[in-house]
Amino acid sequence: MNIQELREKLSKVDLLSAYPFINGYGISTKTNKKTGNDELVVEFNVSKKIDKFNIKGEYLLPKSLSAFDIDIKTKVTERLVPSIDCKFQIDEIINYTGTVAKHDEFDKMQNNFLPLLEGAELLGKDSIIPTAARWNSTFNVEPVKSNRQKVRPLSGGCSSIYYDNGTDATLGLLVRDTQDRSIVALSNSHVYSNVLLIGEEAAIYGTENNMLALSARQPGNKVYNAFGNLSPAIDHIGIPKRTSYLSILNDKNNFVDACTVELSSNLIDESSNSVIWFKEKGPYQFATTEEIYSLMDPSSLNYRSPVFRSGRTLGPLGYPGNIREDKTIPISITSYVSAIDLTPSLTASDGTNIFSAGINSIKTRLFRAFDNEYFTTFYKSSDNQKVYIQGNRHFGWFNRPDYSTLIGSGNLFPSLTGDFKDVELAIQDSNGIKTFYRGVYNAFYVNDDNQIYCSGQRPNYGITNVIPISADPYFSHLENVSNNRGEVYLDPWTEMVLNNTDITAPGIKKIFLGSGRNYILTNNDKLFVKGWNAEPPGNSSSLPGYEYNSLGHGNSTQIFTSFTQVPGEWLDFADFGTVILAISSDNRLCAAFNHTTNIGSSLGTSTDILNDPLSSYNSFGSNADGGLVDDYTTVTHKASAYTTGFIFSRYLFHASYNLTDNIIPITIDNNEVFVKKIITIDDKLGRPQLIDGCNAINLVTTDDKLINLYGKRSIGDGTNNAVYIKHNNQPVIWDSTCKKLGDNPSSYTNTAFISGGNIFMYGRNIKIDSIPGRDDGRYMEGFGRDTTYPLLPILDKWGTTECNGTSAFKYDNFPNFDSIAGHFGAINVGDDSPGYNAVLYFSNSNGVSAIGSNYNGVFGDTGYYKDKLIVNSVDTTSNVNFGLPAPIFFKNLFTIQSKEKIFSVAEGGDSGTAVFAQLSSTVPAASAWKCIGLLFAGAPTPANDAEGACVTIENIVNELDIEPWEGDI
Repeated sequence: MNIQELREKLSKVDLLSAYPFINGYGISTKTNKKTGNDELVVEFNVSKKIDKFNIKGEYLLPKSLSAFDIDIKTKVTERLVPSIDCKFQIDEIINYTGTVAKHDEFDKMQNNFLPLLEGAELLGKDSIIPTAARWNSTFNVEPVKSNRQKVRPLSGGCSSIYYDNGTDATLGLLVRDTQDRSIVALSNSHVYSNVLLIGEEAAIYGTENNMLALSARQPGNKVYNAFGNLSPAIDHIGIPKRTSYLSILNDKNNFVDACTVELSSNLIDESSNSVIWFKEKGPYQFATTEEIYSLMDPSSLNYRSPVFRSGRTLGPLGYPGNIREDKTIPISITSYVSAIDLTPSLTASDGTNIFSAGINSIKTRLFRAFDNEYFTTFYKSSDNQKVYIQGNRHFGWFNRPDYSTLIGSGNLFPSLTGDFKDVELAIQDSNGIKTFYRGVYNAFYVNDDNQIYCSGQRPNYGITNVIPISADPYFSHLENVSNNRGEVYLDPWTEMVLNNTDITAPGIKKIFLGSGRNYILTNNDKLFVKGWNAEPPGNSSSLPGYEYNSLGHGNSTQIFTSFTQVPGEWLDFADFGTVILAISSDNRLCAAFNHTTNIGSSLGTSTDILNDPLSSYNSFGSNADGGLVDDYTTVTHKASAYTTGFIFSRYLFHASYNLTDNIIPITIDNNEVFVKKIITIDDKLGRPQLIDGCNAINLVTTDDKLINLYGKRSIGDGTNNAVYIKHNNQPVIWDSTCKKLGDNPSSYTNTAFISGGNIFMYGRNIKIDSIPGRDDGRYMEGFGRDTTYPLLPILDKWGTTECNGTSAFKYDNFPNFDSIAGHFGAINVGDDSPGYNAVLYFSNSNGVSAIGSNYNGVFGDTGYYKDKLIVNSVDTTSNVNFGLPAPIFFKNLFTIQSKEKIFSVAEGGDSGTAVFAQLSSTVPAASAWKCIGLLFAGAPTPANDAEGACVTIENIVNELDIEPWEGDI
């Protein structure tokens, strides 16, 4: 169906009467996931998107308009009623949710949101998503200074308003009156005449109805514009001449909010037919309605063509029409709820855009659970020879004042000089980079020649007093090298000299280098270990590095200074701190652990996957039934000097030093399940807190199914200790299409993975007790509902049967991608922290994009964004808030929006702004910028996808008898 046919069919139905609970509807587009092409749809706007399972049946919107004999799909967009001051009305969401949502959903909305709405505007959006106003708000700084100051001769885009109690708005354009051929100023009716309602309606609602008593001025009222004047005579420019009027009671013909002003003498010259900051100088043609509709037609040359506007509050917006071609968005938006293109920002310090040569993979790491200060992104080049870093270059968990004493520069990459927002080359190896890893205090990588290079903390740092550098065969060549960082810290990139041919000949498949333990898995399934089997030292305070290691081989306190082979063959391993898990050649899961659980320290609990963390707060005896193993002993000891002042008492302790000593049978439905791959921890698929609070690990079975393995307490009856992760009630098949997504390495984790180009998530709601104003222990939903973060469709599913501990929820609204990386996790927050973090990076043939939290600018400096605008819907029917007792119903509008959805396009004071579109033609000479209408209202701001509602120029022409002014006086 083409757009003209759709317009004709829509003109014969009244969808606002059929669905009176919506804000409006219009013609828009949506990408077909199968074809990748944009298709026409009818868009419904609602005050709050609510999961279909929580909506009363009579308020469900149709997926298509087939019931109206229109073969077209629909989409639903959360869009509050646009208003002339662009402000949010708190009651709107409350009233809408109370009307359409089931009772439980409404109660949850009130309980979760209302305390946060006090003094806020849009469910926290105003505090986390800056708008264009933030970077154009200083009145005496260009570009907005030119729009707000006194302009003589007059020009389109300048500040202007009626005198009597008027605030400030915009003179849109100078046009010609076709009745007397005079030149008049054009803006909104509510800007120049304050005439909205007439006759009985004016009497009922108290609206002005005598426009002739008003006086137009430029610039606006001094109370709202520092360049204005209190005297009406000084800034007077004319009186209203011809205006549109509107009706609440008879709303069938509300098409236009526009007015012309008869100008006083000597206010214009031939230059006045242009618009401030617009690259295209006047005169301007007026677009036809068909041309406006072509901007929303995927089959047209004009689809998503550039739009420009220049008004009082936000100044000029719209690349490439803006004279200020270098004008970009110099703000760091804190949360992107729609995918944004990062490609232009991925330019390294040497001037190379790293995507131009292709990106093989993206990795993210988060080291501190309270903010993104330690968030790091790595981009690996498609030739596997380079890794670029963006984000934090340092190591460590805390902002300790003695960092410089402890670790010198505190930098894993001291040769890099850029800011954390910058992209810099961190690793380069012409032999190819097989794998790389950044830990808390160290980083290392392995090249295709199986050479290992390290930076930061030397492997086995935790047992320096046991294996000093002189006794370490892999770094002894550095014994006499002074780097001013101490023998435990290595400059990048220091080679770990590996002389073991049993490792180098078959090659390295997987590696982990830690402070007390090191592992290498070779391509022929041999597992090698280096480090120390360490025990808690009782009441001693001499524990080096506070490590409790059980390496999987050897005996208590045994030290392996060289890589030593663990007997047998091993398919996979994963390091969990005090626990090492490995899969034997007969597909059995084996564990070696020095298991300690603190249940009495003021530092809180120190848990791992082998026990039930919740029961650790009750009594230590209950823990004997809680985990994967049982035999605990109580010990007491002091902490090391690192945590001096804290006494760890009442520890539960169990040790199994050899992997083969503890084989963990995995059972589902009373049948033993065999596994071949661990996908937890090292690649951060997830450690979700699931049934009864027990942590889980994710494994792949020999028949390619994804499972979660729990402690005994989590299952209850003792017959199962694992479950299949299912989608549509079928086990997820973990095959070559599956890739892992990162998560927060805490026990409060929600889990994500991708398969076949789709994102799946599962987990459970999380109990958070330490959120300010949220100390009632209420269960919060994943990612946090207190803020507007991405993946909202998942949030609406959380806690339902569609998204829980054993059921994967498919996220259907994410763009196509080739590679992907992310960090997910719900974490406790403090007063100054960013809230619940959720970020996701993905790449495709067009570049690299991201959604989610950009706290501290982890996506990089957003200054590279051009201020691009597009038409987002046409033939739009909408309620508009004029501050009257009821909204006014409009027809035949169009809306504009930031193309990248990164800033609002209208704020109070932009009313009356002229809107232009770059209209192409099959005849190049006929292509031109044309005026398509006037902006008169905006979606509530701040919001990064806020739209502006506009009336079409053709409707204005028909109602006010105007035409383009060619420039002659």
